Amino acid sequence: MLGYGYTDHGSRTLTEDDPFGRQQPGPCAPHLAAMAENERLAFATAGIEGVALRYGMFYGRDMSMIVEMLRKRRAPVPAGEDQPLPWVHLDDAAAATAAALTHGEAGTAYNIVDDEPCSWARMMAATAETFGAPAPRAMPGRLLRLGAPYRASIVLDTAMRASNTKAKDALGWKPAYPTYRERPAGVGGVSGTATLEQRDRASYSRPMGHDDLPTLELAFPGPERDRGVAAILGGQKTALTGLLEIFEHAGESVPVTGQRFAVLDSQGRPAVTIELVDVRVVPMKEIDDDFARAEGRGYCDVAQWRAAHEEFFRSDGVSEFLGRTPVVDDDTLVVAERFRVVESDEKS
Repeated sequence: MLGYGYTDHGSRTLTEDDPFGRQQPGPCAPHLAAMAENERLAFATAGIEGVALRYGMFYGRDMSMIVEMLRKRRAPVPAGEDQPLPWVHLDDAAAATAAALTHGEAGTAYNIVDDEPCSWARMMAATAETFGAPAPRAMPGRLLRLGAPYRASIVLDTAMRASNTKAKDALGWKPAYPTYRERPAGVGGVSGTATLEQRDRASYSRPMGHDDLPTLELAFPGPERDRGVAAILGGQKTALTGLLEIFEHAGESVPVTGQRFAVLDSQGRPAVTIELVDVRVVPMKEIDDDFARAEGRGYCDVAQWRAAHEEFFRSDGVSEFLGRTPVVDDDTLVVAERFRVVESDEKS
């Protein structure tokens, strides 16, 4: 479906007659080119009678990957955004594929989507609630775009409603799960009217294990994060500082002594596990030279630490997240954390 373009299509409902695979600049250009080429090959390759199925974004059945991302706080949603997007349950996608093999007309495209669109934020929130995962973090659009530019093109830039009428009429297909909320009776062993949440809870459930730690991301992916991870691994970085107001605004509890985190690298992979050995909420004026140097960023004294942190706390990204520019002075409360690296033989 995204071949119609990563853009705001407004309130109109797209059909198969709308332009598909048109190029647009930005991180999505290769994806659009690939989708356009796939359809060209299906329709133009000699010796085959090809059809094109334009699927919505998949959900249902095995939600394990998304659930794991939610448990580890790695599936952020945009703050304040609620753009409609086309989705389709995997069972319905499979049924449409089978129907197309029998009833599809060569050289024809069909939209395979639910009857109702749903935003990324609503889908992630519903999934988190179902599986007892933490609610997804709401992230300012600017930060999401910096950290995950392709995902941002979908959840920030794209608004799309699509018609499935042609597939219903021509293929004799209709979604058994017409929206992400509704499910027919008896699906997945759940009696009565079963929701997405109930149905997929029945097919995926497991306790959190030692690898299911909350994650910690230093800065944005790239050189700055790589330097931070390297400083932890090298022993130069043994402290972290956060603005208490950010924790409060995000609805997150202040970490506690003994809590462990998996620190992620620029590829989103766990690079090292740390354990907090001291956590204090203090005014900025109580940070000393020793703590400043323990942050491992080359600060010679607390004055350098203070200048860098005041600049960050007043930055556009933080101001956008909080909805205002915070007051930063001697009495501003920060969360000062000291940690140690957990060696591999301690993790079990």
